[in-house]
Amino acid sequence: MVAHTLLNFDRSALALDAALGGHGVAPTYMVEHDLRAKKQVELWADPDPSGDGLYISWSRDQLGQMRIKRNIDWIASGFA
Repeated sequence: MVAHTLLNFDRSALALDAALGGHGVAPTYMVEHDLRAKKQVELWADPDPSGDGLYISWSRDQLGQMRIKRNIDWIASGFA
């Protein structure tokens, strides 16, 4: 009879392995070495404010529609 061994994987190790394989993302602190070695790329870094404005427009007949408000709120939430 063959004894079965239970394999236990740490979730962060799985995230790191997926990111290194090009199939996921991992926190920057886990891949700092790979970022410096150009093996990984940073997806998002908080940029310095540019001072540029962000504008959105829509037609008058759409004014007041809930879907427009939801889209504006979603966009604005990325800059809060």
